[in-house]
Amino acid sequence: MIKCSDCGFLAQRIYHQNVPQGFLHIDVDARASGTLPGQQGWEQFFGKGTKEWRGDAFPTCFANVIDIETIVNRRVGFDPGGIRLQMSPEDLRVLKDELESPRECTEWVKWIRGFSPKEHREMLDRQRLLEWQEKREDADKEWRKGESLSNKKWRIAEFLVIGIAMPLLVIVATLLAPFIKPILVP
Repeated sequence: MIKCSDCGFLAQRIYHQNVPQGFLHIDVDARASGTLPGQQGWEQFFGKGTKEWRGDAFPTCFANVIDIETIVNRRVGFDPGGIRLQMSPEDLRVLKDELESPRECTEWVKWIRGFSPKEHREMLDRQRLLEWQEKREDADKEWRKGESLSNKKWRIAEFLVIGIAMPLLVIVATLLAPFIKPILVP
């Protein structure tokens, strides 16, 4: 089974002056602890004086397979209409448990350190495209093989008609010509 903590789509949505700017990958420490970078992490990432930058308190599934925040909120009994900028210790425990829980997922991709969620998406899309192309090429080979066999059958039929039936018709016409000539020419 697979776990969200090992997935390349585990991300943190970032905002600049409360406008969504994209997603960042979640590093090894955050995957292990469940805590996402706070203000110090942002200053380290973007430089000093980055108070206008912030990130969601909860990680996000970049592939939109699950809503991690909603799952954690249900498990801890938090009002779904509320907004949290920080997580409680209970939230962290439940979040870590959710990230480590084995689950079925159609979009899971192994996390490669240093790759963004977008790069993981591109990698998965390329892999799927190559698989599709391979299937398409196999289907094309099968079709060509069938066409070749069908073409061979038509070639044999043509040979039988042109190579055997036509000479036989000429021979029969030649043999019957003396009998037909008196009938046609009075």
